[in-house]
Amino acid sequence: VTVHSSFLSVSVSRAKLLTAAVSLGAGGGAVLAYCSHRSACAALSLAPDCTQFVAEPITNLETLLKNQDDMRRKMELLVLTAQGDVVRELEQFEGTKTFRVTRCIDSNEGSGVISCVIGDGDVFEAAHVTVSVSTNDTDVPSWLGPNALQGHRATLQTICLDSAIHPRNPNIPTLYFNYKYLELRDKASNKVLSGWFEGGTDIVPYILHQDDIRHYHRTLKETCDLHDSTLYPVLKKECDRRFFIQHRQEHRGLGGIYMNRIDGPSLQDAFHLISDCVRVVLPSYLPILDKNRERGYSYSDRDLQLKRRGRLVEFSLMCDDNVKSGINSAGDKTDNVLASLPPNARWHHVLDSHTSPKSSTLHEALRTPREWV
Repeated sequence: VTVHSSFLSVSVSRAKLLTAAVSLGAGGGAVLAYCSHRSACAALSLAPDCTQFVAEPITNLETLLKNQDDMRRKMELLVLTAQGDVVRELEQFEGTKTFRVTRCIDSNEGSGVISCVIGDGDVFEAAHVTVSVSTNDTDVPSWLGPNALQGHRATLQTICLDSAIHPRNPNIPTLYFNYKYLELRDKASNKVLSGWFEGGTDIVPYILHQDDIRHYHRTLKETCDLHDSTLYPVLKKECDRRFFIQHRQEHRGLGGIYMNRIDGPSLQDAFHLISDCVRVVLPSYLPILDKNRERGYSYSDRDLQLKRRGRLVEFSLMCDDNVKSGINSAGDKTDNVLASLPPNARWHHVLDSHTSPKSSTLHEALRTPREWV
């Protein structure tokens, strides 16, 4: 079977995918398992294939195509293309089961959500891949400096790709990724005051297969190194800091990368970085999924998975400010905000991390971040 990815602009055979999966610990070439050369991972250099979108864009398609130099439009095209590719690739593992696509346009001009959800599948217990565009009025923030029209009203637009993938098999980790572009404009003049990117990805294993985690981090590092060899350690450290469950004194998972307010060296450079990070979602994760999807597991493995998922719920509802603020302002869209939660979780009166070698090894890794590459 040949899988065509318009997003990567290359065709990837399952044989090549399997080769990447069985050689996860070999080192080097993780990105090349999907991209035959650097240009396949470069920032958008080809016209977007709009036929690959899962739904009509939030912004009028003609407006998007005519204004591709506008960073908001460029980002929306990027995340729409990525959404379609991720959905199609995940569906390949499920056979007949497909994502349910919902497109919702808000009364607020320029805002809306395209949500793709799959549940109760053979491979995926639940997964969502969501594109959102939001436009809100706000005050001009003080961090823009004294010459930034203090006291004026501004419009903040956010274009976001968000996903959580919860496989059924405990040998396959959960994957999160979220990438967004935010742009602040003076409401009166429509002048751009500031634009920046945020987001990242992290992986949450239930049974620790160290070669899988090394592959994941190696792929991220190779991608970051294309831009700056000092970038990956900084972004990994920020990810470890951000996804920490304070009341448990442990991390949500085994890390990844996370970016806070990236806008340089130039905004175009920042877009190139975000584009490559979005593009590497599939090659960082699919070989791990393909390698483990038919691996057997026990009742105790499933029990450990459900207990660890309880930690994911705790983080989302108690530690994640974006989720908490989203719930408070979501109104009838609360279910969209909670889409990243696992469908099943379990809490015991005492979660003994030392009941088995598998759980104790994982627990140690969650408490103390490692250097995987």
